[in-house]
Amino acid sequence: MRAGVAQLEPGGTTLGARLSVGALAALYSGFMSPRELLIAGKLQADERSLALLSVLFAGPAPALADFF
Repeated sequence: MRAGVAQLEPGGTTLGARLSVGALAALYSGFMSPRELLIAGKLQADERSLALLSVLFAGPAPALADFF
């Protein structure tokens, strides 16, 4: 992250975290937190990176009211 702007690059080494595109989708959508992904074995991250990801992707869990 530079100047408050996050960038994702394949094979990047700036952040000490590795995850698949599927895990990134779960994280980005709010379906799973970084800690949940770590426990599930879908995320490899050091404590600093885990804390940063938790801040970057903080927010309410997704929901959909089924009032159709």
